[in-house]
Amino acid sequence: MPRITKKKTKKANKLALKKPALKQPAQKKTEAPDYKTLSFRIKPDLFKVAELCDIGGWTTSMLVGACHSLAKRSGWWNDPKTGDPLYVYDEVPKKLLLVHSEISEAVEGFRKDLMDDHLPDRKMVEVELADAMIRIADLAGAMGLDLGGALSAKLAYNQRRADHKPEARTQKGGKTF
Repeated sequence: MPRITKKKTKKANKLALKKPALKQPAQKKTEAPDYKTLSFRIKPDLFKVAELCDIGGWTTSMLVGACHSLAKRSGWWNDPKTGDPLYVYDEVPKKLLLVHSEISEAVEGFRKDLMDDHLPDRKMVEVELADAMIRIADLAGAMGLDLGGALSAKLAYNQRRADHKPEARTQKGGKTF
């Protein structure tokens, strides 16, 4: 049901119908954190996993937040031996290599046309690409990156790139496989 709020006009105060605002996470326009000194501790009741499983209609920033929060909650940002928080800067190369390993597993699943071991109703390539996205979103969240903004900007830029046009890709040294 719409909220009724008072809206001031020059002539008189009138009642205006307003649609209820969609609840979305607050987005602050701040500088990126210094991830060389950033660390995290597990906060036990951040989210319920079941609420995060249905991500239909989520924005990229919501997905980044969910993936990073679940990773922190699961202990991926704490030393497994001591439980101490890990420093983001020290973990970046390791996290990027984990993304690479997920992509390698996707290639293997595609090459052999395999179904996934853990989700047998899905193709392995599909599940491993999802794993790579989860790891990328987690890392973007840890580093305070605007992944959604970067995706939008990069997609727009790629539409204008001469070396991304079909005629350029077929030339010697072009972007073809």
